[in-house]
Amino acid sequence: MNYVCQQCKEPLQSQLDASLVDLSPSQYDMIAASLPPSPSSHVKYLSETDQLSQLPPSSAKAAWQNAKPADSSARQSVRSQGKQPLRSYPAPNESFVLLQDSIVHNIPSSPLPSTGLTKAIPNSSPSNMPTMSGPAAGTVLHPEAEQPTPTPISHHLRSTTRLFNLLSSRTDIDHPLCAECAQILLSSLQRQLDETKKERDGYIAFEREVRKEKERESQDIGRDEIERKIERLRVEEHTILEQLRLAEREKEQLDEELRVLELEEKMLESEEAEFWRLHNEHQLTSANQASLLASLRAAYAADYATYEKLERTNVYNDAFCIGHDGVFGTINGLRLGRVPGVPVEWSEINAAWGQTLLLLYTIARKLDFTFENYRLVPMGSFSRIERTVGDKAAYELYGSGDLHFGRLLHNRRFDFAMVAFLDCLKQSMDYVKSQDPSLEFPHHAQDNTEVDYKWGQWMTEFLDILALFDSHFSAMGLLYLGTPLAWDQAKRYADHVRHHGITQFLHTWDRVKDRTGDELLWGDEVEYMVIAFDHDEKNAKLSLRQTEILAELAEIVESLSGDSPDSVSIPKFHPEYGRYMLESTPGSPYTGSIPDLLSVEANMRYRRALARNHLKEDEIPITLTSFPRLARRMYDALIPIGPIMLALTAASPIWRGYLADVDCRWNVIAGSVDDRTEEERGIAPLKTNKYVVPKSRYDSVDLYISQDWTNKPAYNDAIVPYDEAIYSRLLSHDIDDLLSKHIAHLFIRDPLVVFSETIDQDDASSNDHFENIQSTNWQTLRFKPPPPKSSIGWRVEFRSMEVQMTDFENAAFAVFIVLLSRAILAFSLNFYIPISKVDENMTRAQNRDAAHTGRFFFRKNVLPPGRTSPSPSTTPTEYSSHTECSECGGGVQTKDRKLRNCFPPMEPPSVLDDAPVEEEYEEMTMEEIFCGKGPTFPGLLRLVEAYVESLAATPSERQQINKYLDLVRRRANGTSLPRDFNSSIPIIA
Repeated sequence: MNYVCQQCKEPLQSQLDASLVDLSPSQYDMIAASLPPSPSSHVKYLSETDQLSQLPPSSAKAAWQNAKPADSSARQSVRSQGKQPLRSYPAPNESFVLLQDSIVHNIPSSPLPSTGLTKAIPNSSPSNMPTMSGPAAGTVLHPEAEQPTPTPISHHLRSTTRLFNLLSSRTDIDHPLCAECAQILLSSLQRQLDETKKERDGYIAFEREVRKEKERESQDIGRDEIERKIERLRVEEHTILEQLRLAEREKEQLDEELRVLELEEKMLESEEAEFWRLHNEHQLTSANQASLLASLRAAYAADYATYEKLERTNVYNDAFCIGHDGVFGTINGLRLGRVPGVPVEWSEINAAWGQTLLLLYTIARKLDFTFENYRLVPMGSFSRIERTVGDKAAYELYGSGDLHFGRLLHNRRFDFAMVAFLDCLKQSMDYVKSQDPSLEFPHHAQDNTEVDYKWGQWMTEFLDILALFDSHFSAMGLLYLGTPLAWDQAKRYADHVRHHGITQFLHTWDRVKDRTGDELLWGDEVEYMVIAFDHDEKNAKLSLRQTEILAELAEIVESLSGDSPDSVSIPKFHPEYGRYMLESTPGSPYTGSIPDLLSVEANMRYRRALARNHLKEDEIPITLTSFPRLARRMYDALIPIGPIMLALTAASPIWRGYLADVDCRWNVIAGSVDDRTEEERGIAPLKTNKYVVPKSRYDSVDLYISQDWTNKPAYNDAIVPYDEAIYSRLLSHDIDDLLSKHIAHLFIRDPLVVFSETIDQDDASSNDHFENIQSTNWQTLRFKPPPPKSSIGWRVEFRSMEVQMTDFENAAFAVFIVLLSRAILAFSLNFYIPISKVDENMTRAQNRDAAHTGRFFFRKNVLPPGRTSPSPSTTPTEYSSHTECSECGGGVQTKDRKLRNCFPPMEPPSVLDDAPVEEEYEEMTMEEIFCGKGPTFPGLLRLVEAYVESLAATPSERQQINKYLDLVRRRANGTSLPRDFNSSIPIIA
């Protein structure tokens, strides 16, 4: 049979100890004797009111009232309060006996026959033990009393029931209890015991103190001692009174000092108020004066600008505009002269002569100068010059192409007119020289006997002389296209160029910042040095015939373009900075088609042959440099590639006939165009300059500019000085931080040359001032905005590669860069390393044999997070905003004959890698960079080959691409280097 715990009502699973099963009467008595006695049944029960009335009128009564619950109905039984270890004890003056309902209900209607006392047994409910009928159900009889015949129940049940009833009647806890409730009871009793011990100890200590106090009071103190104590107290009183008097006198003194200080404070407050009043008046006056000064300065600046503009502007500027058109000098757009192969109509020449004669006539009137022997008669296209002495003949200053006899005589007079014009020009020059000996003319006027009818030469010269005439006199202030200002003059316009250059860039930005959908085009530029061979002297020199060569090539290109269909693109030739140089470009940009990719070498060969066929027999074009043009993500991605390709294409080991200890020309050019002052180089303290500039104009890139999440701020670790005013202006125009800083950094430079004719421009339709500074920052890459009034988009110019000896090599490196750029975009490759390491690579790239023996910093893992091999990143799930387009098929990858243009940026992973950037890169050899290192870095060539696999190239096309890539591979592994070729050349005595 199971029993129930009288506290938690849970069934008790364990059986009683065997020793408690069969208890003899003596054992039962021993257990009963060890229990506390049951509460007395002879207690007089009083109501609470009666008990309260018997208490004495003291604080105990109040305490009893405070302790009594305000509402007796609010009292709860032990069972209703949950599992409690103890019952509530009655107050000491509240003895009573509690009968359980089960006992009350089971009391028989007539007294039971008994020889002993019956005792009520507290019980919680009939379910706390097995149900029993008869008197035993609610009471426990003394074991010696006579019992009625028990009901049929086991002796074990009877014994345990008697034991539990005994325990319940002699204690405040109903039994039986489970082990958990018994442990709670023991813990509660232990706490009560501890508190009782503490209370006892407190009473003992209090009793001890009371006893000591009584002992002290019981001691008899002597009279002498009391008198001495009284005397000591009197002395102390006297001393304290004296101290009090001193304190009072000191207080009076302090009160007087306080009164004086308060008076001084009031005076100072009054003076302070007066000071602040005067100060405010002064501030107002100063602010008014500063405002007036600012207004005056603004007015002065505006007036001075107007004055300068008026100095440079007058009616002559519109009346006579002298410039150049190729080999021709022009006046008001009219070409003056003709050269073989470039026909100019006589009507245009005659009109130009009329304008020229009118200009010389105007200058003479301005100088109040009279020509000797001649009088000028400007009459438009039929002007003439009359002699004032001798036969007083009139010479017509116009000609004709007719060849009949009469016209030949007329043309003779035309020749005399031109000779007379030069004589008048020389007189004017001599007069001006006599007035101002410091004036130097760009050309000397020729004597009559030295007149040369090669108009392309001397006509241009005398127009330059006329231009200098007018620029010398500030009252006239004529401006001429292509007239460079002296440096002292140009320096005055540096801030003007910067301000308007930024304005022009902002116009471009507003026009194209939201432009999308452009096809990704590309192209190349090849520069040639024209070499002239002297076979007799066995010598080779630079040919300085750039002007003549370009004029002839322009005529040939124009002729070819006119005879070719629109689908055929004729190459173009352009001037370069040296008179011995030519530049060639394709007639139109290349598209992304595979045939266009493979036509580069043929186009380069055609351009070289075209130039060669129109040079002199002893002249040949030798290539100087080449680079493909590839936008902002691409710009950043190619920055670390710049030094690598410089080392790989190094082709300048020979200088002035000697093998040098460097293989590149980059630093040589950087030094030749380094225009920094000692202050800007940090050699001298800044006084007249604003910035310490770490690099030459011709150097590696200083700043990454992409806003892609892969561009960590830690990568831009180089010192980048920038113009804060320009930077703030760009930011206020909603241009992001990095691009603003990039432009502001470029614009710390001064313009190298300022043309007087282009000082004032229409900033909305021109970008000359912007390009004046942008294009003279020659870095390894250049980020180029679209030109105004053009369909051209944003461009990236890759500039670090050196020219190769053959068109095949130039084409191979051009094709490699194009394919690498597409692989970067297609596979979302990450080449970022700190800019400081790019600069270090730039230095190492110029060491001798760097491609073979050098080591370069490069990123260890270039693939996107989670990728182990290069694969196109075009699925919609990898981009924040990806829409289907014809280029990528909405994420469906198919091979195509055309290089794709759709490369949305990849969405960043949910958790970005925040490891130090120093752990992202390491030193690698050139072969490791291009051919791979270990399982994590595939190498640039494998990345390009993976991209080529995504193209639908034919076997022959793939074979040609492989030839280009194989050249790059052989350069990277050191089996084909230019220095090896140079070293193998035999020495010729």
